[in-house]
Formats: sequence, C-alpha cells, structure tokens
Amino acid sequence: MNSRVSVHVAAYLADRSRLARNGCVEWTGPILNSGYGAAHVAGMKTTAHRVAFIAAGKDIPPGMELDHLCRNRICVNVAHLEPVTRKQNMERTPIAQADACAHGHLFTPENTYVKSNGCRSCRTCNAARQQALRDDGRDWYSKNQRKESRP
Repeated sequence: MNSRVSVHVAAYLADRSRLARNGCVEWTGPILNSGYGAAHVAGMKTTAHRVAFIAAGKDIPPGMELDHLCRNRICVNVAHLEPVTRKQNMERTPIAQADACAHGHLFTPENTYVKSNGCRSCRTCNAARQQALRDDGRDWYSKNQRKESRP
C-alpha cells in the first residue's frame, strides 16, 4: 500500500473507531448484519478489521481468515487479530466450546452429529425438528407422496 493511500486509510479508521476500556479499538462506522464492521476503502467493500490488519502492514495468507482473540466482532485492534484457518476459527467460537445445545441437551458422542463443515448438531433436537415436519406434512417424503397421489 503506498503512503498516500495508507495515510487515507489510517485517517478513515481513526475517524470511525474508539478505544474501549477492555483494550479493544471498536468500530463506530456501519455494522454488517453479521456484527462485523463494514468498511469501504478504495472502492472496495470489506470488513473493518481486515482493513485495519492490512493497513498495519500485515498479510492475511491465502486460505486464512482473521480471528478476533477478544471475541469482539467490532474490534479493529490489530493486536487482537490473528490469521487462522476456517477450522481453527470455528473451533474457537463459544458455541463450539459449549457442552450442551441451546435446549440443554448434552453434546455426548451418542447425541452429537458432526456436520461436514465441522459444526456440531444435537441429535435430540434434530429428531424433534424432523418429527414436527412429518406431523405437519412438510417433510420431503410427505410432499412427494402428495404429488404422486394426485390424479
């Protein structure tokens, strides 16, 4: 990044962030639905923490993404960001570290289904969801049976 652009980016970041008591530098600009800061620099739209990391002269290697070590999605403090793989980032989330689902069922080996993307799913909740769909006739099998039984 040339010096003229980096001065512009530094001012852009400074105008849209503030220091929090916990050491985070919190983004005060627009926020995406995902909870991350939205930045528009040099005609490109991206997340504010990526802009801050690159503006600090650091690289995000291919296949890596930035993890907020502070778990604060609006933090743009480069010291709180670390390039990690998607798998590492997902394993560090509070949900991945939980020992029970949102409904309180324990993530035991018998009650846990690990999806292809590495996310865990509660078998008890999934079975209840599937049963509710069957009861309402909204499951795949019921929909196809109705199509075939039509004259």
